Amino acid sequence: MASIHTLLHPQLGAIIGALQNGVIQYRGLPYAHIPGRFRPPIGLYSLTLQISSLPFDATKWGPIAPQESGAEKMDSKILNAPLIEDELKCTNLVVTVPQDSSKKKLPVIAWFHGGAYKVGSANYGAYDTVNLVRHSAKIGMPVMTVSVNRRLNSLGTTAFTELGRGVESGNWILKDEREALLWVQRHISGFVGDDQNVTYFGELAGSCSGSLHLYSKTRLFDRAILLSGLAGLLPPRPIEDQQIEYLGVCKKLGIETEEPGERARQFLNASPKDVAEPAFNVQTVLTSDWDLIPTKDWVRFENFSPDPEWCKSLLVGSCRDEWAVMALGGGIEKYEKPVVSFRKRLLGIGIKASDVDELFEAFGYGFRLPAWKFADWNAKKGRNVWLAHMYMRSPFEGVNQGKAHHAIDIVFSFLNFSEKFPKEGGYRELAENMVSAWIRYAYGQDPWTRYEAKGEGDGLVKVFDTLEKEREEPQQRLDEEAWNRWKIMQRIGLDKVWEEGQALLENTI
Repeated sequence: MASIHTLLHPQLGAIIGALQNGVIQYRGLPYAHIPGRFRPPIGLYSLTLQISSLPFDATKWGPIAPQESGAEKMDSKILNAPLIEDELKCTNLVVTVPQDSSKKKLPVIAWFHGGAYKVGSANYGAYDTVNLVRHSAKIGMPVMTVSVNRRLNSLGTTAFTELGRGVESGNWILKDEREALLWVQRHISGFVGDDQNVTYFGELAGSCSGSLHLYSKTRLFDRAILLSGLAGLLPPRPIEDQQIEYLGVCKKLGIETEEPGERARQFLNASPKDVAEPAFNVQTVLTSDWDLIPTKDWVRFENFSPDPEWCKSLLVGSCRDEWAVMALGGGIEKYEKPVVSFRKRLLGIGIKASDVDELFEAFGYGFRLPAWKFADWNAKKGRNVWLAHMYMRSPFEGVNQGKAHHAIDIVFSFLNFSEKFPKEGGYRELAENMVSAWIRYAYGQDPWTRYEAKGEGDGLVKVFDTLEKEREEPQQRLDEEAWNRWKIMQRIGLDKVWEEGQALLENTI
């Protein structure tokens, strides 16, 4: 039987957490109530909808968002425990804190997972923050973490007037995340966290969301680590175009030819699993709603420029071989067909085969160029910015071995793979260096040399690689090869390639 620890929280009452080698983890803590499908979350001020004198059992993992079959099985296997999917109870989080700390208020790192808004959960073993928190105590800079579950796929993004009043704006994922961040401000001090020192930490979809939360007029966090994704990567779609996703799911459900009223009724009454299942066959994106995302247009890299006074600094990062995962299918069979189809589309509009080959290599720079541009723009606005590139190659067997592939940063960021790394080559040391950098940043310290917007591509970038190659270099020198490939994209026409990509996604429904 696992050891337990009971906390008497001043607002939430008695909470029983799991005690693991000097770290306490409180799991499945509800932060919001979802009153129904496609309804805004209601922030919770207690751990249940009813007042209870019984301690809340936070040793058990909370429900996760319904998602494509197979995704939740991977989580269950890693956790050695069954995971429950629940559309209306997935708004829960995990708080992880050192058992012993002389500090009364610990910096808070709020983690938001990736998965392209389609799959994933905060419960996933690769995202477990126990080792990160333990390491922070070891180096004398203890932090605590909050890992957030929220709605996903079409259950979290659908927006269309046919479904009723209020559904046209969508953005259920952003609304859930916002409630989680507000919960942190209200309740984290009861876990010895500093509600005035919160670092948002996201990867891919989590990072895209973090960048979009910068539009908020009210403070949600104090600084952000945004890895492998900014708003334009999974671009929010104008409201008038959001029927694409809805009709795509309806097609998969076999109800697309029904009369609008009957189609909406069947969609709203379909099982959560059936609505979530087509995630990799439809374009699940957020909505430019004039509210949380204050524009009516597609959000693209060139028109994305939030400038909140409340955000003190930004740390932005990307991986060298981001596109490798997608180009090879990334072990996800459903990625392969769209990639092949996109190649055919590009050849079909007259782009030379040699240029298409180079173009696919340049797509990796489609992650890095926006990261640099966003860092550069913010630095010119006077905000403190740090820029990182992940160059460490995966040592693990498989299609991505030897590549600094998309999500390689996650392999190193939580110290959950250290025992699996080769003893030689500096992998383990690099993981500790990276995690220590995140912790210093959460303390408001410089994790490495700040990025300064001087000339074209002259700002220094932190290069994470195996120990002997870890360094700082000017942006343009670091990416000279990719820069040249990106010129091919510019020569062909950014708009032309982007429009073909959107047309492909629309035709996959």
